[in-house]
Amino acid sequence: GGKATLFSSKILYGGSVIPEIGDLDTNFEYMIIFRNANIADSNEEYPQDVNATLYVGSGTILKDYKMKKAESSKPGIPSELKDGKFDNGELFYYTLDLLNEIPLVQSEGSYFYYFKFEFQGKTEKFPADKISGPLIPINLELTADYEYIYEKTLGEDPALSTLTLTVKDRKGSPVENAEVIFSTDLGRFNDNFKTVYSPPGGTNSEGKATAKLESGSVGIATVTVSVLGSRIQKEITIHGVLDHIRIEYYNGTPVLGITMIVGDKKTFYARGYDASDYLIGDVDVTWSATDELLTTDLEPLSGKKTRFTPSAAGTGKIEASYIDNPLIKDHTGWIVCSEV
Repeated sequence: GGKATLFSSKILYGGSVIPEIGDLDTNFEYMIIFRNANIADSNEEYPQDVNATLYVGSGTILKDYKMKKAESSKPGIPSELKDGKFDNGELFYYTLDLLNEIPLVQSEGSYFYYFKFEFQGKTEKFPADKISGPLIPINLELTADYEYIYEKTLGEDPALSTLTLTVKDRKGSPVENAEVIFSTDLGRFNDNFKTVYSPPGGTNSEGKATAKLESGSVGIATVTVSVLGSRIQKEITIHGVLDHIRIEYYNGTPVLGITMIVGDKKTFYARGYDASDYLIGDVDVTWSATDELLTTDLEPLSGKKTRFTPSAAGTGKIEASYIDNPLIKDHTGWIVCSEV
């Protein structure tokens, strides 16, 4: 193999640590280029490895990790390096599960990480801020008191959704005074009418921070909350007034033509939508059966959902009429019920 003629601090990062929410398995890939450190024989069977030591604060956490020479086909390598030549240097990488390597006692403070590398007799340190973050790992939970709100100019309730972020450490204890950033791609936070909002003081003693969302336009707002190098998202639907309803299964699939056997049970839901076809939520309707199907096989006959249990063979549809306006209605596809 060849020898490195220069050990340079030219470095390339591959990805940053964004913990999977609620999961302790966070892998990241670290890449480094050594400028003018080309190995003479690029087809060498056992290319020179790099010893890498990861430090956190003043204490060593990880020792003697081998940085493997990268292949041009390896995922994650930037396109400008995929020619396989690495003309400006030699590229090495290492895939590491950071969270499983840092002891619990070390994960409770804010630390600065750096790598120390040994490469063919040379030693140098590189910052590793792109893989760092205080309080790793943390568990995030993002809830909303309303996932569906009205466009605010309609004067209907609810027109505000309160989003609550809860931050806990790996032991389940609240993380206090953590800076939180709420951002949205639709609507605004009513506290200061901005699309980006940081609650004063960060998280409270319960590890919680809140923001209130409202919008003058219909659509689906994706709210992203960032804290301590991690983030979590939630969708809030902003809708107009009720325009039409659909009979659906629980998962939102429309009820098309189906076959059933006498005694089978199926539950149908009445879902309301605005004129832009944004979901308003489950709505109260009156349920009935048509043709050969029996309305008495529906239970209940009014409400947001009903369960259909055919007691006899026959073919027909199930209908739903909005309680406040019977002209707003929907029906299923043909339902064929048989004895066997």
